[in-house]
Amino acid sequence: MNKEYISLTNLARYADEDDSRYHSKLDVIAYLGLWKKLNNENFKGIEFDTFKN
Repeated sequence: MNKEYISLTNLARYADEDDSRYHSKLDVIAYLGLWKKLNNENFKGIEFDTFKN
């Protein structure tokens, strides 16, 4: 099985090549939640919302 991975560091650099430190942790958490929702059929969105908040 061929798996693909996404580098959050590379995404941040693409968005702001000068300095990736200013990306909100909340943005990263929201992105991870969306990724899990799209790629994990057992994802528990309500439990994630509790974590996110």
